[in-house]
Parts: sequence; structure tokens; C-alpha cells
Amino acid sequence: MDEIFTWPGGHSLVVIKNNQGILLYCNFYEENSAVIKISGNLQHWPDASEGKVFVMVPSLRKAAGPIDFLDFLGHKVKPPVKNIRLEELEEEMKQFSGHPPFII
Repeated sequence: MDEIFTWPGGHSLVVIKNNQGILLYCNFYEENSAVIKISGNLQHWPDASEGKVFVMVPSLRKAAGPIDFLDFLGHKVKPPVKNIRLEELEEEMKQFSGHPPFII
């Protein structure tokens, strides 16, 4: 999952619905990741597709999401089926090389 869902320079949160239930995958700065089972009852999310993806880039103070699970996968495969929100985020990231903001 790390290979698919990590986002360079940012964080990703993925809510996944499968036959085991509803899961949350989190990845922070490509380093730390975890999968948490939210619920075993699929009726807690009855009208959802396979899942939703949220991408956050703290250095830009920007985020993209929710993005359909399959749209995100399409954006990551070769050749990609580009998602406009993710593509815009990637383009902006190319122009910025600062550290993430640290605000308490």
C-alpha cells in the first residue's frame, strides 16, 4: 500500500471499503504509515465506492480530496490517467521547495 498511496512531500489518508469492512490507511511524509480498521459493518458506509483518497501538502498549505479511489489509482499508474486536482498539486509542488510550516 505504501508504494501506491504515498505522496512525495506530503501526507495521504485513504478510506477503503472492502469485504473485511471499512479501513483507514494513513501515510505521513512517505515514512510512517498505518492501517486501522474503522468498522466491520459495511452498512456504516452504504453508498461509497471502493474508497476515497485525501492528499495534503503542508509546505504548500494545500490539499486535494476527496478523490475516488479508482481515480487516484489511475493517476498513479503508467501511463497515467491524470486527475486534474492531483496534477495541479504536483505542478505547484515543482515550483516550491520549502519546509512545511511549523505553527503552534
